[in-house]
Order: sequence, then C-alpha cells, then structure tokens
Amino acid sequence: RYSLYHTFVIAAYNSKKWSNPLSMPGVPLFHEWQPYFITPTAGGMQELIYAANTEPDSLNPLKATLIFSWYVLKFVYDSLVRLGPDGKPVPWLAESVAVVSPTSVDVKIRSNAKFHDGKPVTAEDVKFSFDYYIANNFAYFRPYFRNIDRVEVINSTAVRFYLKAPDASFVTNSLYMIPILPKHVWENIKDPGALSEDQLAQVLKVGSGPFRNPVWVRKEYISMEVFPDHFAYKGVDAGGFKVPSIKVSRITIRIYGDLEGVVNALITGQVDATAVGLLPGHIDVLSKYDHISIIKGRSFALNADLMFNVRRSPFDLKLVRQALLYAVPYDYIINVILKGYGEKGYIIAPINSFWHNPNALSYTYNLTKARELLAMAGFTWDASGKIHYPANYTIKRD
Repeated sequence: RYSLYHTFVIAAYNSKKWSNPLSMPGVPLFHEWQPYFITPTAGGMQELIYAANTEPDSLNPLKATLIFSWYVLKFVYDSLVRLGPDGKPVPWLAESVAVVSPTSVDVKIRSNAKFHDGKPVTAEDVKFSFDYYIANNFAYFRPYFRNIDRVEVINSTAVRFYLKAPDASFVTNSLYMIPILPKHVWENIKDPGALSEDQLAQVLKVGSGPFRNPVWVRKEYISMEVFPDHFAYKGVDAGGFKVPSIKVSRITIRIYGDLEGVVNALITGQVDATAVGLLPGHIDVLSKYDHISIIKGRSFALNADLMFNVRRSPFDLKLVRQALLYAVPYDYIINVILKGYGEKGYIIAPINSFWHNPNALSYTYNLTKARELLAMAGFTWDASGKIHYPANYTIKRD
C-alpha cells in the first residue's frame, strides 16, 4: 500500500459579509469554534447561514451515527474538552483535567456552566452522561467508553474517571467525543433510541452547548439560536487558548440536493459559507466572484492509496510494484487535476508537524526508472510494445 497523494478539504465563504474565519483540519469552516472567530463585517452579531448537500441521520444524541450529525450536535451539547486548532485537547466544559495515575483522571467542571433551562451543569450530570451511554451500549461511542471502569463524583463540580487500563487517548478522544446530557431530562427515558420526533424536539430544548432550540425541517434546513448564558458567550480562557466572545446570533444550515446547489447558493448570496467540502473543479467557478473567498484545510484521511494484491501476479514481485509507483504522474495530478489543492503522499498519515517523516521513501514520476526495474525483474518488450512476463515465470491468480 502506497499513498499517492492527499487532498485538501476545500471550503468557501462570503468575505464581503464575514471576516477572520478559523480553519480547522478536516473541517475548514463548519466546526464548533467558528462562531467565536468568524466576524460580521457589518459589526454586531449576525446569523451565519451555511449550505450543505447532506443532512443528519438523526439529532438524537443516543442514535446519531453520521459525522455530519455530530457536527450539528456539537453546537447543542458541550463535551468536557474540545480539540484546539492545533489538534490538542483544551478544557471546555471542564475547567481543568488532571491525570492522577495511569488509570485515573480528575475533571473539575466550570462552576458557571448552565444547561439551556438555566440549571447548573454538575458532577452528577457528567457521571450520568457517561453511565447512560455505557448502560445503553451506544455503539457509535463504544470505542470511547469501553475502557471506563467507573465514574465517581468527588463533589458537585468534580469527578474522577477510573479506567480499566492506561489509555493515552482518553482525554483527547473520550472526553471530547461524549457529550454532557442533563440528568434531569434524560434519566427517566428508558429507551432513548426510540424517541419520537416530537419527544426528541422537547428533549433537545435542554442542551449544554453554546446554541439552543435546534429546529430541523428535513430536506430544507436546520437552525438554532445562540445561548446568551453559556459560560463562553463573552469569551473564555480554555487552558491558555484565548477564545473570543461569540459573534453569531444564529446558525442556519440550508440543505441542497447536490454540490452544484451549494455553490450556486453561495454565488447568489443565499448563504454565507459552505458546511461541506467542495471539489477542485469548483475553484475556477468561485474564483470569478469578488465576494467569495476560498480556503483549504488539511484532511484527516482524504488520501488516494494504491494497494496491491500480492497474491496475484505480477504484483507479487517487489520490482513490479516499485515500477508502477515510478509511473504515476504525481505533479500532474496535484497541479492540474487537483488544481494545487493537494499534497504528494507516500505515507498513509497526511503531512503534519507531528507525524510527518521527511525521510520516508518517496517516489517520483520517472518512466525510465520504471522500465529499468521491470527489466531487472526479467520482463521484456516485443516490437509492438507489449510487456511479457519473464521466462519460466509461474503466474499466480489467487
């Protein structure tokens, strides 16, 4: 397996109406930090209207399994930590997180955190949320709670997590992914996955996040208003990461049938930004308009890999595999097909400051080298240019 190239995630927004957007890896514009950073050029607080060509499978936090669903739910329900622009965890609903031992972690909850009905977020709510997901065995979150042995309430604003085994990813993954639910709303719901649409609408009125009262009209839009009593409404210090005051009064996501609808809505001013990734072919179209700016974000996993079945000929031969990798026009793909919105691959993980290994073997487009390798493996060419297997070579087909 060889990674040929990594593509950037492409997004666009109306730069006449908005400035200073924060780009995050994987999701350049549509993410939970954006309402704090993107700024209306007209001043004050404004509604931010996104366009998408997809919608959630559910807004039930005990049923949703699409990542787009959780992009939306992250506005309604807070988690104990968030991932900062550098990908590192920062305390969010938690005021602090302390690793007590390899298998125990203490979390102190912000004393001014409130649910949308005005009730405080307490340690009991945190314990309940994790216990509730575990008790309901919610498969989507199973990787994040299966190593939790128990959650213990220390006092009204502090809990301790006991793990079954040391887990270096616990703070980054588990404390970020699992949302904090209001115990007084969910504790009597015995089968949360079976909530009707009307029941869910009532339950969603009480969240813990910076936006409240989500309304979803399927195939049309999702909309939610800012929660002015949220602890970060006027800005907050999140473990040294200075989060400014929120600048968005309402978030609306309009649903379109395809990406062309998304692009046209941005061009005509019906929306302010894209909530989904665009294609390189859209760049030339959008670049013609002065009110539109294009941004790119590094992808978590958008890479094109060339994988060989080494049980079949001729891919069982290392020299053949190497020859094929020298026959790929990498620069043409990146500069022409992707219009510069990509990077050469060679390792599975996208290029970043932490995992990037500049010394890893990298192939270049070199047909002469490819022919040399095939010749070394015993392949020959006839007068018409057809390649023939080496003499006495046994072809494998399984």
